[in-house]
Amino acid sequence: MAEPFKSYDIRGIYPKEIDENFAYKLGRAIVVALKSSKIVVGRDCRLSSPALTKSLIYGITDQGADVVDIGLTSTPVCFFEAEKNDVVMVSASHNPPEYNGFKITQKGVIKLGKETGLKKIEDIYRADEFPDVDKKGNVVEKDAVKSYVEKIRSIVKADFKPLKVLIDTGNGMGGLIVPEVLKGLPVKYEIMFKEPDGRFPNHMPNPTKPENTKDLQDKIKKGNYDLGAAYDADCDRIFFIDETGERIRADHILVLLAQFFSKRSKRVARSLVTWLC
Repeated sequence: MAEPFKSYDIRGIYPKEIDENFAYKLGRAIVVALKSSKIVVGRDCRLSSPALTKSLIYGITDQGADVVDIGLTSTPVCFFEAEKNDVVMVSASHNPPEYNGFKITQKGVIKLGKETGLKKIEDIYRADEFPDVDKKGNVVEKDAVKSYVEKIRSIVKADFKPLKVLIDTGNGMGGLIVPEVLKGLPVKYEIMFKEPDGRFPNHMPNPTKPENTKDLQDKIKKGNYDLGAAYDADCDRIFFIDETGERIRADHILVLLAQFFSKRSKRVARSLVTWLC
């Protein structure tokens, strides 16, 4: 059996490597490790996400912390919530549908990996000894998308020429989030595979692999589009296609973004290092 605790997150095959009992104990371990009084919890559209999320929330509240359940959402929305809260996103990102996992972000947008706190959570989880609490936590629900969109709009202020864009959200969370972000902008867009479906019936949710952008590329070649964009399942990975239907290297996009933001703020890194693997 593969080890669910990875270097930067937790993921594995459901229910062989990760199941409801795993999620429950993990919830308790997170509260103890982070000394949390409140945790925001979101999830993607994978078929196992509702059950894992429910068990995770039980674990968190049984250990005495409150939960803000933001429901179906994206990892960037969770990062936004992590400015002021500890956050757990139930998702296996770009992995195939039989996988699921947990992305943990500490208040202050500190993404937890083995070197930044995940190892402590793992140790507490494996010890399987949790302190008693006087009172269980409560659960409230929240729509976090509106405030996230407002924040994005406040950051990205520029004059856009009218664009015609084809977007492949790959039956992931982009189908819910992207239209809200683009609403009111001078962008004419179409969305392929918009409906969230955790089976990912049209292609795997990993746009970095060429076979998963073939449908998008073919349609761009046949149409009159300025740009194409493909998202992974939880919306924290994107790949761009040019107007001719060719894939644009991710490091080229990174340089363009750095140039754009460096003109707007001094708080931009002047050195970029990328790994292509």
